[in-house]
Amino acid sequence: VTVSSFYMDETEVSNIDYRKYIYWLNRVYKSYPEVYKKALPDTLVWREELAYNEPFVETYFRYPSYDDYPVVGVTWDQCNAFCAWRTLKWNDYRTMQKEAPLDQFRLPTEYEWEYAARGGRNLSPYPWGGPYVRNTKGCLLANFKPGRGNYPEDGGFYTVNAKSYWPNDYGLYNMAGNVAEWTSTAYEDDANAFIHDKQPDFRY
Repeated sequence: VTVSSFYMDETEVSNIDYRKYIYWLNRVYKSYPEVYKKALPDTLVWREELAYNEPFVETYFRYPSYDDYPVVGVTWDQCNAFCAWRTLKWNDYRTMQKEAPLDQFRLPTEYEWEYAARGGRNLSPYPWGGPYVRNTKGCLLANFKPGRGNYPEDGGFYTVNAKSYWPNDYGLYNMAGNVAEWTSTAYEDDANAFIHDKQPDFRY
């Protein structure tokens, strides 16, 4: 497929970035606490499937040690609302600088995300190139479970700092592993059969 030029953040959205958003909501919509509550990430995701993670339910999103870790437990709607807020704040800043507003922040399409994740290595299965998940020294190149019962071997027992490991050739971090990432594209098994191969996107 072919996609037009686009920008992408070099890291996943961090806890501190998302906290700025919900603090702004709390300040602006003080009379409507339900707006603020709808934006909060679901920290109960730490109780699902994995082992004893109860401390993360309370600490991961708000504790300063995890400021630069990726936010988790956010829905697709929350991500889109966050993008709209970033657009508003960025364009407010540009207006104060007497500059023209720019395009809006948004989730990438699935095809844009894949293009960015590959980092220019179109035939490689991983962002760093090659079929291997370890470098020549035997170190893992991303945060994912390398084997049964051995979560911390890759350097992170759970998530890791959003700027961990080497970036790909486009300067983007953690395009494999760490956390799942949302795109704007809806999921359909055979979407490629009925969408155009130029700037493709599929939404419900």
